[in-house]
Amino acid sequence: MRLLLYGGTFDPPHNGHLNNLRAAAARVRPDRVVVMPAGLSPFKQSTAAPGSARVEMCACFRALEAEGAVPALCVSGWEVEQAEQGRKNYSVLTLEKLARENPGELTVVTLGRMTNLALALEKEPALPRLVKNVVAMGGAVRAPGNVSPVSEANIAGDPEAADRVFLAGFDLTLVGIDVTGKTFLTPRHLDIAEKYWAEDCRPILDYMREALKLYFAFACQNNRYLDRCPVHDPLAMVVAVDPSVVTIRKLPTRVECGGTLCRGMVVSDFRERPIDAPFASICLDVDSERAVEELLGTFLKP
Repeated sequence: MRLLLYGGTFDPPHNGHLNNLRAAAARVRPDRVVVMPAGLSPFKQSTAAPGSARVEMCACFRALEAEGAVPALCVSGWEVEQAEQGRKNYSVLTLEKLARENPGELTVVTLGRMTNLALALEKEPALPRLVKNVVAMGGAVRAPGNVSPVSEANIAGDPEAADRVFLAGFDLTLVGIDVTGKTFLTPRHLDIAEKYWAEDCRPILDYMREALKLYFAFACQNNRYLDRCPVHDPLAMVVAVDPSVVTIRKLPTRVECGGTLCRGMVVSDFRERPIDAPFASICLDVDSERAVEELLGTFLKP
């Protein structure tokens, strides 16, 4: 069974949340979708609406089931209930719960810091044996970093957590700047997609056009990219479904947790006699046009 868990604070849920879930379901094609509002994130002091109200508001996601964009969908208040009992719940208990209910079936995709995954490991050391694999967006192995000369933001944000995950024994694939920095989305891609876009996915295209105006401007200001933006998080999702779009090499890998200039650096050893470290699958190259076609092809007419 392919389960899509869609979580967030949802304070309140809005059209962006619906469009993101519509797009994720189109790509993953799950058998079941669970929408789960968070109890209280450790990164927030409070929410505007209480947990029970946010669970109730998430009924709006059922409109996607009615239009056929997602299969069987349920809204779960489990994380909110855990928070009301005073238990930490921000994805950690949820991940452990799903892994135990579906041993060997879950692919965990991390698109930010690995803090939650490291916390889940503390609670359940057997997690690497319970999940199928982990695909992580983050790191820079041969490419320069984006928050320091050698460090990428997701790993540098919590290098201790990332290093614990690398040491834990997961079947782990790292989708870093080495490949996301070579994969670009352009207005040309959207113009071509316009000709073949499925009508029921039209709101996604409209949303992308508006959102990408801001991203194109950001990419131009920060990286001098003209009418193009790197595809970071979406590429990790594509690799989770179809790893053949990237070239992978298994390498002993750790994360540097000390120092000033190199803190957060992903250290993969290419030498014949490498360091003593667990192996990770490092993405070193990408068929960028095919990756973008795989991404946008999800929304095209059958």
